[in-house]
Amino acid sequence: MRAAVFRGVGEPLKIEQVDDPVPEAREILVRVEACGACHSDLHVMKEHFIPMDEGQILGHEVSGRVAAFGPDCRNPQGLQEGDPVVVSWIASCGTCPECSRGEENLCRFLEMPGLTPGRQGGLAELLAVPEHTVIPLPGSVPLDIASVLSCAYGTCFNALRNRGALRAGESVAVFGCGGLGLAAIQLAATFGAAKIVAVDILDAKLRLAEDLGATHVINAATTDPVDVILDLTDQRGVDLVLEATPEPQLQSSLEVARRGGRVVVVGLHALGTRVPLHMMGFSMYNLTLLACLGYSPSRDLPPLVALVATGRLDPSRIVSRAFPLEKVNEAYAALEGGEVARAIVQVR
Repeated sequence: MRAAVFRGVGEPLKIEQVDDPVPEAREILVRVEACGACHSDLHVMKEHFIPMDEGQILGHEVSGRVAAFGPDCRNPQGLQEGDPVVVSWIASCGTCPECSRGEENLCRFLEMPGLTPGRQGGLAELLAVPEHTVIPLPGSVPLDIASVLSCAYGTCFNALRNRGALRAGESVAVFGCGGLGLAAIQLAATFGAAKIVAVDILDAKLRLAEDLGATHVINAATTDPVDVILDLTDQRGVDLVLEATPEPQLQSSLEVARRGGRVVVVGLHALGTRVPLHMMGFSMYNLTLLACLGYSPSRDLPPLVALVATGRLDPSRIVSRAFPLEKVNEAYAALEGGEVARAIVQVR
């Protein structure tokens, strides 16, 4: 099969012919249709975290069709060869205490296709993954667009619905309007947030944030977002803050949260990233600071897919461009340069 292979830090991915993967026990072989280009892949390519061996195949936002079943598949969802699916990047064991509590993203034996050394990712024509990471897609959901559900939207669904406990009528501030932030803005609007404030340093992304449901936008390169958000809320602050920037501005996030408010940090950050906090205000205002790593596939992906299938959510609106596999490096260059909100690589 063809695959985009990692050949070293700072090197472009190389399109090579590699051996087809063979599904092992309770694995499903997926014929990949599309794979989203995510900043986490860029971190690997630049070795900001998760150092990878040469020969790794990256990519973790995957959609495709069932190609084959490995031995002993239980197949509780009744999948058949050719069925469209989205593949979760959370490959949990399913049996540890965390998995038993439905916290698959906290699995003690967690593997992440494309992000765990030795576990192949989706920038290839075929991908073998544990069967419980494969979620069926209705025929009405385009396969190429569905790939972004498995990382950006899945993570923000968990961050807003579960970790942040967002309720209809509440106010939200989103710091960072990359793929994660824009997905969060669209989901917050879908969930009925009354006020959604988007913060970024690029006007093009702020315009897209408005299109996706932001009621107010702030360019942090020219305006202090703390002052503006407090003015917008009569100095009260917002109910929920989502921090989705590569370099978290946690102090600003905490300052714009209301008394008793919540701040959720999403995304992966470079090793050694540290942020200072003023503990007096944090403690006195009884703020809640939460992290959100991914989501639980069996809990979060089915209702997320249902939002798309029923027309309440359109993830295609954050996909700026599609690239063929041969131009995979152009996809990541566009992502790194801020030219796209989300890019997808069309593998087939």
